[in-house]
Amino acid sequence: MKQCLDQNDFINKIKDKYEIDEFQESQLRTAYQNATSESDLDLPFIDE
Repeated sequence: MKQCLDQNDFINKIKDKYEIDEFQESQLRTAYQNATSESDLDLPFIDE
């Protein structure tokens, strides 16, 4: 799988394979932003 260049590239690659509506596109944009933004939340690894 080729790496996405940016958010629009990510959405367009999904649109090429699947039919999505505006709501789903909005959710994908939010998911992309969440996945690519730096998180202020550092979760420690849990040692088991």
